[in-house]
Amino acid sequence: MRIVTERPAKVRAPRYQVGLRVICETPDGVWPGTVVDMSESGVLVETERIIPVGARVTLVPDVEDDAQLPTEMEAVAVRTSEVNLAASSSSEIAFRLIGLKLASFDQVRAYLRGHGRRRKRR
Repeated sequence: MRIVTERPAKVRAPRYQVGLRVICETPDGVWPGTVVDMSESGVLVETERIIPVGARVTLVPDVEDDAQLPTEMEAVAVRTSEVNLAASSSSEIAFRLIGLKLASFDQVRAYLRGHGRRRKRR
């Protein structure tokens, strides 16, 4: 007898478009990026720098004082892709947020709900 089970659908955290810039810090340097979208568990950043999947970074949000976000968020690159926008080329790096404490997680959630526009699934 063979039992077939269905895999549960992968649940994605809702993505939000936010007008946010970040500073990406690694042991090799510091560079700016623009957040394409963000969820409670990750950030998609457009930048002119390319880093390998698995690289760890510290993301420092550039926000107004009243916009409560953690001052630093540890993340790991899980996906990269190159984007060619007319004459300039850049890359998009998907980061998974790691090691957020509960208070920081709540700050991210509140920021997304208060400052973000929910993005429709592709």
